[in-house]
Formats: sequence, structure tokens, C-alpha cells
Amino acid sequence: MNLNSKQIIKKRNFILAIFILLTALFIVAIALVFAKIKDYNTMTLVNIILLVGLIGTSLLFRSTLYGYNNMVRIARLILFQAKPVTYTQDPINDVKLISNTGYLRFIETPKFSIYYTHTPDETIKLKKLWRLTIAILIHDDQLDFYDKAIHDEIAKLEVSFPKKELPTQYVIVAFKHYDQANEKAIKDVGEVVTYANQRHHYTQVNVGLMKKDTKAYFLYSDTYYPSRYYQIAVDLIFSFIGAHRKKIEKKTKKT
Repeated sequence: MNLNSKQIIKKRNFILAIFILLTALFIVAIALVFAKIKDYNTMTLVNIILLVGLIGTSLLFRSTLYGYNNMVRIARLILFQAKPVTYTQDPINDVKLISNTGYLRFIETPKFSIYYTHTPDETIKLKKLWRLTIAILIHDDQLDFYDKAIHDEIAKLEVSFPKKELPTQYVIVAFKHYDQANEKAIKDVGEVVTYANQRHHYTQVNVGLMKKDTKAYFLYSDTYYPSRYYQIAVDLIFSFIGAHRKKIEKKTKKT
């Protein structure tokens, strides 16, 4: 996994270097056109062609780099990931651990429950943005973290708010039991989601609560967070499961 993470970072850096080089070449070419071509019409035509090429190159690399930047955030998280922690509280079996902290119950089924808070982001002063924080408690151990039934209920929840209070920030933590930390369990909890698109942010962190050794497995680091929303999710997980963590200054690093 670490090898793949390093390869992703290396490839992103390689693509970024190519983009910077091509951009520099276009800028140099435009400067040379201004310096060498005296005929105004010819100079204008050539520069328009170069500008179109520069814009096309930027658009082409933009989507590619955006995708790789998201992958790099997860790759760095994997490189700096911390060890599983012992949990002393089980929110799946004791929902009061969630509800007593101000979370409201949206739905409870035999297979899963959804609790939430809907609050404005006080850190953003220019415009009021709303954050939807969700705790998913999976009761059916055969249910996937991203099961369609769960997704459909979240979709119903997010559109239940007034238009001015529609969430643009999503912080989701999902809990599920496993008998032990086998290959499938590790793969499941490792499939986290975190991305940003303009003002919209979405983060989901999955937690596997191992029955055999009372260890909680989830993808986090003591020294690196891909975003402040990921940090919020990790802090929530620690509070819900009653786990202790190292007292290390928490930093959100940028790619």
C-alpha cells in the first residue's frame, strides 16, 4: 500500500512538472512573439493561437491534476497512518453515545441507523455555509458502508432543509462491527472519501469495531489530515468510541 501511495505522489508530481513546463513554454513563446514579430496582424494571430493553446493545456491538465490531488491526499494519509486504537465505548450498541451529544435521529432500521447535526460553519464569515454531520451505525454486519439504502436515506435528509440552509459541507462517520481484522475488514475501512469542489466538501471515514480484540480500525494519522473536515471526522470518532490518542499537535497539511 505504501509503495502504491508513493507511486501516486510521484506520478502527480511528474504531471504537475509537465504542466508547469508547458505553461512556461507558452509564456516564453508569447514573449518572443512580442519581441520578434513587428507586424501587428501577424503578431496578434500568432498570440491568439498560443493563448488558445495555453487555455486548452490548462483545461486538459486541470481535471487530471484535480483527480490526482485528491488521490495524493489519501496517499499521504496512508503513508502517515496511525495504529488501531482500543475502544471503550461502542456507539452501535449504545446509541446514547451519539444522541447525548446533540445528534438527532433521522432513521432507525433493523440494518442501520442515521443520526445527524445540521449547523452553520462558524469559521467562514463571508457567507453562511451549512454543515451536515452524520453518524451511521450499521447493525447488519453484511451491509456495506456505501450501501444504496444508506445513500438514499442521506439524500432524503439533505433535501429536507430549507433552501437557504442546504448543506454544502458533509462530514460522515460510519461504524460497523467485524469479528476480527481480516483482509476484507481492512479494505472496507480503508475506502474513505474526501474531496472538495469549490464550496462543497465531502468526507466519509469508516470505522471497523473489532469484537475479538476491541480495537477500532480506521484510516487516520496523528500528524497529517487531508482537510480540516477529515480532522473533524477523526475527532468525532475518538470521542464516540472513548479512545485515547497521542498528544501530538494536529495539523492540516496542504498538497
